[in-house]
Amino acid sequence: MPVFQLTPINAAACPIVIVELGKWNDFEFGPKGQGSAFELWAEHQEERDELLADCLRAVMEGRFEIALRGGRVFGRPKDGWTLVGRFLDLPQGTLRYERTAVHAEAFQFVFGDSPPAPGEDAGPHRFDAY
Repeated sequence: MPVFQLTPINAAACPIVIVELGKWNDFEFGPKGQGSAFELWAEHQEERDELLADCLRAVMEGRFEIALRGGRVFGRPKDGWTLVGRFLDLPQGTLRYERTAVHAEAFQFVFGDSPPAPGEDAGPHRFDAY
């Protein structure tokens, strides 16, 4: 299970860890102990390699953004948020990933020490280029 870590010189860029796991790659982002991961999946190795290269290029060139989307259930704020990540301007267009439920505290590196109120949104935040 190879692991690759990219640490940008620019503090406003997004650190990345890639873990190869067979038919998908875990694309982890954010400083150690914060952030989250998306599963970059494709049936064939060539497709996985191309997807990974496109997403890495997007992050390194400053074309990756995240947002936290709150929500309500029966009129009351949900307990967690949905993380929305977008890799912008890929050859196949914008690639969007969602992960539910996440805790806003894991994204203080982006949204600061005061997380959004329950049910409220934060972002999008576009990371700088490496």
